[in-house]
Amino acid sequence: MDINSYLPPSYFAGERQTDKLLFGDAAAGSGVKGDSYEKKLSDMEAAGTGVTEGRDRPISQMTYDGLAMGRLMHIENNVQPSVTAMSDGFEGLMEEMSLEAPKLAEKDWDFSIDEAGEFVILEGNDKLSDDEMAYLKDKFEKSGLDDAYADFADTAINTMNDSFHMRKAGLSKENFSEKISGREFLNTEKLKHEDDPISLKSGEKLGKASWTKGLLMQAVNYEPEGTMPSTEHIKVKA
Repeated sequence: MDINSYLPPSYFAGERQTDKLLFGDAAAGSGVKGDSYEKKLSDMEAAGTGVTEGRDRPISQMTYDGLAMGRLMHIENNVQPSVTAMSDGFEGLMEEMSLEAPKLAEKDWDFSIDEAGEFVILEGNDKLSDDEMAYLKDKFEKSGLDDAYADFADTAINTMNDSFHMRKAGLSKENFSEKISGREFLNTEKLKHEDDPISLKSGEKLGKASWTKGLLMQAVNYEPEGTMPSTEHIKVKA
C-alpha cells in the first residue's frame, strides 16, 4: 500500500513550504518538487547553503529530520487501528481454536507472507497434517486475517524502508517470514493494551512501544538507540 495515503494534506503542504524556505521559489516548480531529500541536501551542500556553524547537522538536515519524525508518527497512528484489530481478531481465533482443536493451538506454527506478498501458514518444529493446515487456512480466511496481515506486511515493509534509520534492518518481502513472527508480533501487540505488559519470549516488561519499533526489534533483535529517522530518500508527493 502507498504509505503516502496515510498522510494528511497538511503534511504535504508543510513539506512544500519547507522546500520553498530552503530552496526558494524554485521549489514550487518541477525542478525541485519530486526530487528525493538526498538530492536536495546534496544540492544544498554543493551550493554551500543550509549549513549553520556550531551544529552537529546542517539546519536543513535538522528540518527534514523533523519532518521525517512527523511523517512516521502520522503513518504509525493511522495504521495502528488495523494492527489493534488484527491482534484482537487473532486472540479470538486462538480462543476458538483452543476449543475446537486444542492440540493444534499448542503446536509450533506461524504465519507470514511469501516472496510474492501472499499470506502463508508456516510449520515450526511441529509437523502439521494436511487437515491441520487446511483448518488453519480456513480459520484465517474466514476471519479475514489472511488478507489483513498481508496488507499490513506490505505497509510495514514500505514504512520501515521509508526511514533512513529503520531501513538498515533490510526488511523485505523476501525475508519477512524469516525476520518477523506473525504470532509473536500480534500477541505482543495485544499485550501492549494491558497494564505492565510482559514479553512472551523474554519475560521482561514491555513499554507502550510503537508497532514499527516492535517490528524493528524482531527484525534486528536489538533495542534501537535514540537515532532520529531521516528523510534523505523520501520522495515528495506532488
